[in-house]
Amino acid sequence: SPKCALLVCEKLRELENVVGENYKFVHKIDNVIFSHGGLHRGFVQVHLPRVNDIRNIDFAIDVVNHLSAKELWSDWSPLWFRPQYSKGSRTFYPRKLLQVVGHTPVRKVEKFNNIISCDSFSTYPNGTPYGEQMFTIVDTETWKFFTVA
Repeated sequence: SPKCALLVCEKLRELENVVGENYKFVHKIDNVIFSHGGLHRGFVQVHLPRVNDIRNIDFAIDVVNHLSAKELWSDWSPLWFRPQYSKGSRTFYPRKLLQVVGHTPVRKVEKFNNIISCDSFSTYPNGTPYGEQMFTIVDTETWKFFTVA
């Protein structure tokens, strides 16, 4: 929502002030990417047209992590992308990288292809839980996961 843009940007600046140098939109451990919405291949290609090789993944993530709020205010950015519902849209290197994403409420943490959807803490407008409210633990080497209360 455009109404939320200023508030979100303000809260992101506050978060950056608290977290310091570890403030990033996308984190990578082994071949697993963690982000709020997911990393879309097209989004990366727009901002890094020459990144065509998996060996450049760390560089690509570094560039994405340094984009401005204006550049990140897109349905395809790692803040707002919804890979679970994007027909025909492709995630960044889907055969090489697992992506763990929130943003899209799910009743139960689930894995589909190379996406683990883990926003099981969302609520209905009245505050009633929508999901099972479980934390997700991911083995970044095997891509196996489990949940804990």
